[in-house]
Amino acid sequence: MFSTREIATAIWLVVFLVLVLRKAEVRHEVAGVLRAGAHPKIVLPIVCLAAYTALAVWALRTVSLWNPALLKETVLWFVLTGLATASEAITSASPHRVIRTAVRDSLRVVVLFEFLVGSYTFPLFWELILVPLVVIVSMMDIVARRDRKSSEIAAFLHWIQVVVGLAIVGSALYQAAIDYATLVSPGTLRIIALGPILTLMFIPAIYVLLLCTNYEEAFIGLYVGEPKDRSLIRYAKRRMLIYANVSLDRVLELRRRGVQIRWINSREDVDELIRGLQRVRARNGQLGQPE
Repeated sequence: MFSTREIATAIWLVVFLVLVLRKAEVRHEVAGVLRAGAHPKIVLPIVCLAAYTALAVWALRTVSLWNPALLKETVLWFVLTGLATASEAITSASPHRVIRTAVRDSLRVVVLFEFLVGSYTFPLFWELILVPLVVIVSMMDIVARRDRKSSEIAAFLHWIQVVVGLAIVGSALYQAAIDYATLVSPGTLRIIALGPILTLMFIPAIYVLLLCTNYEEAFIGLYVGEPKDRSLIRYAKRRMLIYANVSLDRVLELRRRGVQIRWINSREDVDELIRGLQRVRARNGQLGQPE
């Protein structure tokens, strides 16, 4: 069942889309974005991650930690957290940091407050007013903070956000206290625990995706620059795979050597590349630096 805040958000989103898509040029741009998003390199990872999530859900159901009533929460988690974390990890220069942050955030007490705020909402009429108000004030705050002359306005907008935030949290805590019996029920506890559990189970999938995408980026250098024989490309890939294996750190090292990989034109060049990487790691190990 959707909360009144989710319903209000959906209503305003539909209104916004209807108003925006009335313009032909906007529809053309949206169509272009959708076509780009339908590229196999984007669709295939999403399908694989969705299949992995379905497998994780099946595993949770076998131990009575998931049931069909959690379908909405599962879909929202996959779209808003799972895919977002995977995308951030792939595009980040420090994917390890993204993974650690995701794990840490999933285990914080704030998860409970997020559940309370998202579940115990105001009546729909007030949510229809609150949702656009929060969005508009937040956008105005961002703009005001960029201009030093608007510091007083930014401070005022900040206090509006604080007051609204306290009202939302206070109302949620009050409703939760009244509804304490439901709050501590097994069904509610499953909902609260679902996000953290799925996040922890999702980490291996993100790691495998990072390995695949970074291997692909590292191999791109073999197809640019000096033309290379197919046997040389196969040899280079084999040596890289043997060297890096399933170590994300080593795959990232290979990716950073893209220029050197691009100018490989013999097996000796490949061997020298691998030896150079091994020397660097040995030297870092002697200096006590992380690999």
